Amino acid sequence: MKEKQIFDAPERDNQTPSFTAKKEFNPQQAQVQESQEATYEQVEQDLLVLPKKELKLQPGKLFTWSLRIFSLFLFALGLGTLYQLGASLYALISLFNQGISSIALLVTHLSSFAIQLGLFLIFAGLSLSLRKEYKSIKLLQEHEEKQLQAGIVLSAYAQVEENEQGQANLSHHQGQVFFTNAEQAIAWCQTQLELMQINQMHPSIKQWKEAVHSYMSPGQVLQLFSFYVLEPFDKQVIEIIHKRAATDALVIAFSHFVLLDMLFICWRNLQLMNEISSLYGIKLGYYARLKMFKHLLANIFLAGASEALEQYIDLSDFVSSNLLSKFSTKAAQGLSIGLLSVRLGIKQMEFCRPLPFAKKNRPNILSLSKSLSKNLLSSLQKKEQD
Repeated sequence: MKEKQIFDAPERDNQTPSFTAKKEFNPQQAQVQESQEATYEQVEQDLLVLPKKELKLQPGKLFTWSLRIFSLFLFALGLGTLYQLGASLYALISLFNQGISSIALLVTHLSSFAIQLGLFLIFAGLSLSLRKEYKSIKLLQEHEEKQLQAGIVLSAYAQVEENEQGQANLSHHQGQVFFTNAEQAIAWCQTQLELMQINQMHPSIKQWKEAVHSYMSPGQVLQLFSFYVLEPFDKQVIEIIHKRAATDALVIAFSHFVLLDMLFICWRNLQLMNEISSLYGIKLGYYARLKMFKHLLANIFLAGASEALEQYIDLSDFVSSNLLSKFSTKAAQGLSIGLLSVRLGIKQMEFCRPLPFAKKNRPNILSLSKSLSKNLLSSLQKKEQD
C-alpha cells in the first residue's frame, strides 16, 4: 500500500498544468474569426456584400425647383398665347361688322399672337429638353441601384484576390463581391453575360461552360471567364478603338481649322465612350462619366494647343517611330491625337470591364501607336502621289 503523499501549498501553486497554454487565446484573433464567420454566413444568403450607401445620382433641389418654375412660366405663356388667339379671332369678326376701322386692332392682336406663339414653342422645346434630362438622371439613379445590387461598380477598376482557402474576392471602389464556391462565381459570370447581351450559343461561351466545374475555386472560374469570354471580346473592342483613332488622326492631319478640330475630337470621343460602355452592357453613371470626361478634356486641350504651337514645335520629334519625320507637323499632330484617342478607349475598357486585365493581355499602346503611324504614313503617301 502506497504512502499518502502530501504536497506543500506553495509548490502546488507554483506548478503549471500542462493544459494551461490551450486556454490562452488572442481576443483580436477571436474577433477576426467571428467577423469572418458572420461574413460568410451572410454570403451564403446574399452573394453580394456591399456597403449601404446613399445614392447621390438624383436631381438636385435647384434643378428640380428651376424645372417647376419654368413649367409654371410656360403655362402662363400658353394662357397668354390662347388669349391673343381669342382676341385675334374677335378682331377678325369685328372686321366684318365694323368695317375697315378695326383692321388696326386685328393687326395688333395677330402680331402679339405670333410673337407669343414663337416664344411658347421655344420655351416648350427647352422645357421638354429639361424634362428629358430630368428623366435621364432618374434613370441613372435607378441603374446605379441595380449596379450596387449586382456588384457592378463603374467608378474604379476591378481587382480579384484569392485567399488560401480558395475563396475569391472581387473588389471595387464602392463595394466587394465575395465568392465562397464555384457556383457563386459561375452565377456572377452569367449575370455579366446577360448585361453584355452576348449570344449564349457563341463558341467562346460554350468553351467556358465546358471548362468550368463545381470543384474549381472561384478564382479559377473568373480566370477562365476572362480567358474564354472577355479576351476575345476585348479584341473586337480594340479593333473599334483602332479604327476610330485612325480616323481621328487622319482628320486632324488633313484639317486646318483649330475650332473644328476641337469640336470633332469632342464629338468623336463622346461617341467612343458611349459605344464602348454599351458594348460591355453598362450605362455610365453620372460620376463615372465625369471621371472619363477628364480624359476627353485632355484630348481637346492637345487638339487646340498643338495647332496653336504648330509653327514653333515639331511634334514628330516626340514620336517613337521616325516614319513621320519627312512630313509636316500636321502628321505628327494627327498621330498624337490618335494616340490620345487610343488611351481614352483603353481607359474606358478598364473602366467598364467586369474583370481586370491579365498582365500579358493588357492592351499595348506602343503596338497600337506603331500601327497608327503606319496607317497615317500610307495615307499621306497616297495623298502626295495623287
